[in-house]
Amino acid sequence: MATEQLHKNRQNFIVPTTSAPKLSPKQVTALAELLVSGNVSLAAQTSGVSVRTVQLWLASKLFAAELGSRQHLLLDTVQSRCATLVHRSLDTLAASLSDPDSRIRVKSADTLLGRMVPVLQHVSVNRRLQAVERKLGLGDPEDVEL
Repeated sequence: MATEQLHKNRQNFIVPTTSAPKLSPKQVTALAELLVSGNVSLAAQTSGVSVRTVQLWLASKLFAAELGSRQHLLLDTVQSRCATLVHRSLDTLAASLSDPDSRIRVKSADTLLGRMVPVLQHVSVNRRLQAVERKLGLGDPEDVEL
């Protein structure tokens, strides 16, 4: 279902980025398909070129950089959406902890506790990593989000 939704929203990936490189319409179409399916053959078919052409585009710095840039934008969008859904999910779990059915309360508590330990461990590791990077003068602290 998620893949179908991405295919329906393929047009969302055909947008210029801040780098605004000079790509042909066929290259932009291939980029969108690569973002949606990750399939070189489908990208070639969708954009009306050969598989070899898409492979050559992928080997070019300009095309590869634009693909990387759009992948980054896509991941930022996914991250933002997940953050929103996490809040809604926690609200749902919190509400279910008050359910009259004890089985639902226990299941909700088990789910919450089982999921939170890895999340808290991840946050702890991220914070320690950021501290090490700051001490070493590596990376931009604003690039890392918890």
